[in-house]
Amino acid sequence: MGIFKKDKRTVAERIRAQDRETLIILLRISPVGNPWVEQIVSEILSRIDLSLDDLLHLLDKAPENLFPKIWDRILKNGIDPSELAELFTNRNGSLAELAFVEFLSRRITADHAIRILTESLKKDPRKRKIYWEKIKKRAPRRHHLRVIADMELGAISSEAQKMMSRLDRRRSVKAAKKISDLIRQQS
Repeated sequence: MGIFKKDKRTVAERIRAQDRETLIILLRISPVGNPWVEQIVSEILSRIDLSLDDLLHLLDKAPENLFPKIWDRILKNGIDPSELAELFTNRNGSLAELAFVEFLSRRITADHAIRILTESLKKDPRKRKIYWEKIKKRAPRRHHLRVIADMELGAISSEAQKMMSRLDRRRSVKAAKKISDLIRQQS
């Protein structure tokens, strides 16, 4: 009667023997305080064929001490700047900070970054304030501000218009200073 034989493998050995899909399902049904979650996450990370969605789900379930490993794996797999923008606006805490730092460190121009953030500003009305704060950190130019001011987003549009007027004043003050310097030099 081999049916009723007790399996003598340990829990860790059973976890290691599972395929990726089974491990992800096991992780999804595991409660947050489960002591085997760390073992399951480590085993999933050791697999090669992980999608970005799998890794983001790991971030939801994994304990804080495994965040750096998961984040390194996300960067190793490759992540698009627009996906990074979604990450730092849809998450909180250290992950949002890591995603924003990575977004800023990418070799994309400020113009491209602001365009990505502006598109996100249009799409997600609940996160508008967060996107707007990130746009302001990137020092938007006049044409970016004009697009945002034309979006009819209430307070954000009016703030963009104020920033445009400040840019105009700065430009006119600089021009006036240059002219006054030329006049002084010729006198």
